[in-house]
Amino acid sequence: MAIDPANSGSVVLGGVTALATIDGGAHFQDIGDVYGETHLNGVLHPDFHAIAFTSADHFYIGNDGGVWSTADIGGARTATPGSASDWTNLNATLAAIQFWQGSALDTTHLLGGTQDNGSVGHFPTAAPLPAMQDYAGGDGFYTAIDPTGGSTTILSEYPFGEIVRHSTAITPNDPTSPFNSFEEAGPCRQFSSPSDPACADPAGFSAPFLMDQGNPQRLISATNKVYLTNNGGGSGGPSSWTLISPDLTTGTADFSYGDSINSLVMGARGVTNIVLAGSAAGNVYRSVNATNAAATWTKINGNLPTFPGTASPSFAGPWITGLTFNPANPSEAWATIDGRNVARVWHTVNAGDQAGTTWTSIDGSGLTALGSASVQAIVLDPANPSTVYVGTEFGVMVCQTCGGSSPVPAWARLGLGLPSVLVSALSLSRDNQTLFAWTHGRGVWDLPTLPAKAPLLVVSPRSMTFNQLSGAAAPGPQTLTVANDGNAPLAWTATAATTSGGKWLTATPAVGTTAADDQSAVAVSVNTTGLAAGTYNGSITVTSNGGSATVQVTLNVTAPIATATTLHFPALMNSAYGNPGYTTTIYLENTSGSALAAGAVNIVYFDLNGNVVGKGDSSPALANGGVWAVSQNNGNGFAPGGAGSAAVYSNVSLVGFANQEWPGSDGSSYTAIPHPSTAATMYAATVMNDAFGGYTTGMGITNTGTTTTTVTVTYHDQAGNAAGVRTRSLAANAYWGLYQGEAGTPLPQGFAGTAVLTTNPPAPLAMVVNEVNGNTSSVANGQFLTYVGTASGATTLYAPVAFNNA
Repeated sequence: MAIDPANSGSVVLGGVTALATIDGGAHFQDIGDVYGETHLNGVLHPDFHAIAFTSADHFYIGNDGGVWSTADIGGARTATPGSASDWTNLNATLAAIQFWQGSALDTTHLLGGTQDNGSVGHFPTAAPLPAMQDYAGGDGFYTAIDPTGGSTTILSEYPFGEIVRHSTAITPNDPTSPFNSFEEAGPCRQFSSPSDPACADPAGFSAPFLMDQGNPQRLISATNKVYLTNNGGGSGGPSSWTLISPDLTTGTADFSYGDSINSLVMGARGVTNIVLAGSAAGNVYRSVNATNAAATWTKINGNLPTFPGTASPSFAGPWITGLTFNPANPSEAWATIDGRNVARVWHTVNAGDQAGTTWTSIDGSGLTALGSASVQAIVLDPANPSTVYVGTEFGVMVCQTCGGSSPVPAWARLGLGLPSVLVSALSLSRDNQTLFAWTHGRGVWDLPTLPAKAPLLVVSPRSMTFNQLSGAAAPGPQTLTVANDGNAPLAWTATAATTSGGKWLTATPAVGTTAADDQSAVAVSVNTTGLAAGTYNGSITVTSNGGSATVQVTLNVTAPIATATTLHFPALMNSAYGNPGYTTTIYLENTSGSALAAGAVNIVYFDLNGNVVGKGDSSPALANGGVWAVSQNNGNGFAPGGAGSAAVYSNVSLVGFANQEWPGSDGSSYTAIPHPSTAATMYAATVMNDAFGGYTTGMGITNTGTTTTTVTVTYHDQAGNAAGVRTRSLAANAYWGLYQGEAGTPLPQGFAGTAVLTTNPPAPLAMVVNEVNGNTSSVANGQFLTYVGTASGATTLYAPVAFNNA
């Protein structure tokens, strides 16, 4: 509110709009007209914060859109106040935009979310900075830019976690708003599907979401829980997003929408499996396997100051405002708190320790102390892991000695030129050489971070485990990722070492050079030939010109199988055959009569060529009658979009089945096939190509023998006449997915009949048949079933259940 110093009867009030009285409050007029109720489109931006008179009827006014001035008290003395002639726009050279969050690949690829001004950005085809283009309206928050070369995909956000994806080509006739469409891509689709389960979660006004910089298709999003997608968000909702955490908040009702995750950080390339989450009311959680649908979370609040409640004098806003950790030592982490009369920056070197996490304040004291400013954001310089930057209400502060086992807090204002303004977010460029400060009122600013070219080694994972059951196929290699998060070439050597058992561990390749901002894959393999049952320990040590790291490797060899049980699953999938595709889950029950120790049952996966893929799965401890459920999207077998087969090895009695599901629909199942019952000739009683209203079958065929064979599939019509032949050479354990409606099939449209599978030379086969309605909407509604191929016939057959419109 402001009073005209030349006339005490003239008063101006600012809120969503601006009101003025010229008769001491007897009458008020809307001089802001922010929603255009009097003048088309309005003139001023809504949400006012500052008013300053300079002379009679003349004042300046500031709002979420900038600064305007008037010489006639906004037209309050006229019949139609708030017209364009009443106001002067002073924003032509004033950067006054209010950012909440932002992301940047470099100084030519920026995108930020703002208060009231949507999500704005700058890309190479745009006009020179400081001009920015509008990509979405309303309030904007977190953003993400796909770093893939040639990609035009960006993501932005509306309030409470409504994520939208933009990828439409630039519209030439509207350079200020280049994208003319968007699609919902978040776990909660507020616009089209407000009944999505995630929409029922409490979410912050600015709800965090992040893009994996090593895999742009992987995103995480937070409400009071964390959700994961591996397909860029897909069409949004539960078909594209998986819940990977329980409620990580305190559950307090102090906030109008309940407690929610306010800060979320994902590791750099190479350690993106590590995620920290902090809530508005003070909880902090850590996961080291957040790429997994079965992610586990550990509370690491430790001795951090507890949230005092919104009524406390110490309350200033959401409690946990920022989190970060050292990618080279993920147990080292930092947290920031926005509170009064409380330390605001905290450091630990034992995040996630079983005995509890111990935090130490690094606010400092004396002339080099952080000061009393509230802290809204924190970023670690990955090339100098003792250097941390914090965004405060007065700018950016830096401490270059705030890491390691004995940090020495010494804070200083960073750089020159940045206005004294609230910095709501900090981010680094993709090459880590530029720091971006996203301010709430003065736009976005950048400053170089790395003073010299230097490589930086980051390896993941930090440990590996191989489980070898004697008599089973050897476990496949696991991948060690060598990432260079620096800005100069990284020359490295990977050395394998073992403590016993000879040279059973190898790393391939053993030497390499990784470009800046890139990563290399090292295959880690084990050879168990000649090893007795027991546990063996080894390591892979990576040395480089950008640091060194050691990965611990454990090999568990189980005693030889006396009476082996082998079950075959000839058709398994991980989001395969369509979008989002089918995914299978294996269910195995311990029917041995006694409890089983961990590792007693092992699953080995095979690709289409019979090669082992992934590290496989090893069972937890199982009580008698206990069931082990293993989804094929857990990262231990097929990559997304992959399909193949599996063999289950154990020395005890098991039963099992596989469930195939299309997300959001019912599934079909088939029983596991015991090894002795497979045969060199198999029969499929019903196969179809677009028959009976659109049903088509597909076979999953696996060679369960030990040598290569040629499989011949002979189709017969309902009269028994030969209708076509397909052949393929199948190596041992190889998988053939034969769809009866695929291009090149010999079957005519509308065909329904049978099939006989033979092998030459004779080799045992395992086979299942999936029956699917080709109508996409029907598939999504669960119109599919599965049956196991048979090895022989019988003179009497029983149908235990039959229906007729029942």
